[in-house]
Amino acid sequence: MKHLILIIITLLAFNCTPADPNKSEDGLDAIERNTDHSEVIQIKQSFTDTMYLSAYSEIYSHTKLRTIPLTVTLSIRSGSFTDTTIINKISYYDTNGKIIKEYLKKPVILKPMQSIDYIVPIAKESENTPNLRGGAGAHFTVDWGAKYNTQPIMQCVMHGFSANHSVSFMVPGKSIAVRNIKR
Repeated sequence: MKHLILIIITLLAFNCTPADPNKSEDGLDAIERNTDHSEVIQIKQSFTDTMYLSAYSEIYSHTKLRTIPLTVTLSIRSGSFTDTTIINKISYYDTNGKIIKEYLKKPVILKPMQSIDYIVPIAKESENTPNLRGGAGAHFTVDWGAKYNTQPIMQCVMHGFSANHSVSFMVPGKSIAVRNIKR
């Protein structure tokens, strides 16, 4: 009887997760809601960069025909005690290079020593739910800027389970388009 109750509680917990784990209970993006966009306009972005982050939303198990789905968390952390960083754009791509989702409607301020994260959940495949996982070659690009090189730390953390095995690992971001803008 105890096992049956535990199974029911577990099933209810998984079925009660919100459709978009990046939104608060009131349906707003929790990170964008806390940003003063007038402040974004006032910050000069003399230094910009694009970071590439591998996001393994599934990994192969024995063959390419059998995979383990993973939840992906994109973590962006300020690398400065004093300067603000602007996150201008976050794009999520599938294995084929097709953009699956743009995560920001407007730029977001990353204050000194602040962290933000976005989640790509394990998608339930159905006719009504598009597959947002992206595959084994999924990845993010994050465009950011600042007055100086604030060196934000960007990582993707993946985790999941299959049968009685758990999988968890982290991949660091890589700069792919540094630009110093002279104004």
